[in-house]
Amino acid sequence: MTLVSYLHTLSQVLRFQQEPWRVAESWAALLTFALAALSLQLGHSVVLFLSRVQARQFVLSLLVGSLFHVLALLLWSGLIYLSLALSVEQPISVLRVLVLVGLAQMPHLFSILSFVPLLGLGIEWLLWLWSLLLTSFALQVGLDLPPLQAVLSVGVG
Repeated sequence: MTLVSYLHTLSQVLRFQQEPWRVAESWAALLTFALAALSLQLGHSVVLFLSRVQARQFVLSLLVGSLFHVLALLLWSGLIYLSLALSVEQPISVLRVLVLVGLAQMPHLFSILSFVPLLGLGIEWLLWLWSLLLTSFALQVGLDLPPLQAVLSVGVG
């Protein structure tokens, strides 16, 4: 796939359309995990600028922070998978859950905006809420779950 198809998928995901969740590809989810984590770290990097951190330490901080964010998302995906495996009778693929949770992180591509003075924290909270709603929607559409079960799985995870 190309950048144009990724942007088209981004547009569909952010508007809660059903198609991307049914045909979601793992490369798009992986790219979203990485870019969302980097965007979040860039949004939080204002402190590093104010502290006048050296370029090498700045890049290292961004990479380590992004890595920890991706690991946290992988852990959360694993917990969602466990909650579904224990509560759903149909077999569910852990890769499928990872892909769905990964695509649901697309609002965090805009996390770089959290550096905006006075509005940054509000923007970050809205992006987290948007992502949580997308995650439950993704589980509902992508795994054919009832809405309540999708919401509970996200909450338990």
